[in-house]
Amino acid sequence: MVNIDKNVINYNLARLGKSHESVVLNKQIKHEVYAFHFSSIHYPEIIQEFDDFIINNQSFIVALKKKYGISESQ
Repeated sequence: MVNIDKNVINYNLARLGKSHESVVLNKQIKHEVYAFHFSSIHYPEIIQEFDDFIINNQSFIVALKKKYGISESQ
């Protein structure tokens, strides 16, 4: 079994000049949704900097997601 994120599949298909419709995912196979977390007990200022970046750079983040074809997991 191959376990790969749909965003990774779509990105690599685009690099190969192929449509994301070239691959059909079998919905009968178990699908896992991944969540990523960022935490630190020792460096709370880094967490605050990251939070500030996310809040203050929404348009940049949206542009990056569009550029690389990244969609949020459901």
